[in-house]
Amino acid sequence: KMVIEYLPDGRNSFPKLPPREPSTEPRRWTTTLQYVRAHRGEFVYDDKSTPWKVIARNLDVTVSRPGDQYVGTASFSNGLVAIQNYVPFRTDMNTRFRIDGGRILLDPINLVTDGTRSVLKGDVNLSYWPEQMYAVTSTIDLPRMRQLFFARDKFELAGTATFDGVFHLFKDFRPDGTTRTGRELKGHFRSATAHVDDYRFDDLRGYVRWIPEALEVHDASARVYGGTADFEYAMAPLGVRGTPAVNRFDASYENIDLTTLSDAFELQGIRLAGQLSGHNLLEWPSGRFAQRQGGGGMRFTPPAGTALMVRTDPSRGSRVPSPESRVVESGPFSPHTPLEPVPIGGNLEYRFGPEWIDIGPSRIATESTYVEFEGRTAYGSQSNI
Repeated sequence: KMVIEYLPDGRNSFPKLPPREPSTEPRRWTTTLQYVRAHRGEFVYDDKSTPWKVIARNLDVTVSRPGDQYVGTASFSNGLVAIQNYVPFRTDMNTRFRIDGGRILLDPINLVTDGTRSVLKGDVNLSYWPEQMYAVTSTIDLPRMRQLFFARDKFELAGTATFDGVFHLFKDFRPDGTTRTGRELKGHFRSATAHVDDYRFDDLRGYVRWIPEALEVHDASARVYGGTADFEYAMAPLGVRGTPAVNRFDASYENIDLTTLSDAFELQGIRLAGQLSGHNLLEWPSGRFAQRQGGGGMRFTPPAGTALMVRTDPSRGSRVPSPESRVVESGPFSPHTPLEPVPIGGNLEYRFGPEWIDIGPSRIATESTYVEFEGRTAYGSQSNI
């Protein structure tokens, strides 16, 4: 059983393995072992500064020397990974390796964790511990990832994603001269179809970077209901005791088909026609989604050739034309549900916080209706619009 601890001040308990100095003197004796097996073992890596802990149970390692090089296999089962305050999860691993001086080269590493299956190639430099680098290819179960890393949040994920990237563990020097275990995971992800609650994203792709201070997703895009979306996500600061991380989701969307969106949400009474574009910023402390805040705007564009109703100025008794419309005479009100999707145009501006949604000066028009509105609502109650 071996335990390696990293303390917040940078000290660690890993045995010092200095490089062997070359010598011209003949060795008095040499012992070469052709085969060694160590089993029923346990390895614990405990980084108390992050905090981050890995327990490899039922460890089984073999080393042999069939030629002029040491090679071997290693495996463990029913292991455990605990990262900060997230839900701990199980992990199992098996690998083949060869020893090159103070380096251990692993290829392949078959790693199964709760919610992921990965194949890695690794390079561990024991002379400069904890220096190690891994190329990673993973298949990820998104619902399980939500349960592990967003356990206290209420949204749901569905779908499967793939990840190709690099994981680097290294000795990091802080500006104040102290050291810590540095960590960086970065790469590209993709999902053919993913769902966030009732929202569907096709051809979802982007880049992710995870360091001790933050988790960042950038240059991400997807096809959404006939249109496109671009977004960025960040969760920071991480690892600061007493300071919850803030989640920031910044999204823009273009040319979403309103009829497709109407069908997806099974709108009752009316279906819409046209396109929707806009921007939304959402921020919330981790585990406290009720404290969300943000805002954005939507722009509705009717199908080409549509004649929308325009604003009538009561003080002048005349119509004020809007840029995308021409005057259409009003007729008697009809209570019947339209058989075809209704073209709309206009804009909606809003901001929101834990208690209120504030609606800025906005307008919506159809071929026979024009509405201007602003105000606020406590998510459906105490409304004054």
